[in-house]
Amino acid sequence: MIDNIASNLVGEDGASIDRIYESISGKLELINSDMSVYKGKIFRKTVIKTDMQGNNFRAPAFLTEDGRWFDRGGLPSTKPKVADEEIKDEDNGKKINEN
Repeated sequence: MIDNIASNLVGEDGASIDRIYESISGKLELINSDMSVYKGKIFRKTVIKTDMQGNNFRAPAFLTEDGRWFDRGGLPSTKPKVADEEIKDEDNGKKINEN
């Protein structure tokens, strides 16, 4: 178990959240809200999003083996509202972490 990580604490009361971190070497690690380390696989995805002017752009996202989505900053997010075929593996389906 890891001691509290300041960047996992958010909101007025400092509630802990799940958050993905990426090392300088590119290894992904998910620290759960209870400060335990997630042992499942994490996949790097690319999704198509629309900006305020209506232009489409590619955005990175992360998906855990247990179905949780995270944005490019490693913060929890909802499943992208795009068709599944618009969600692409950035790594051609290879596992990003080997936990």
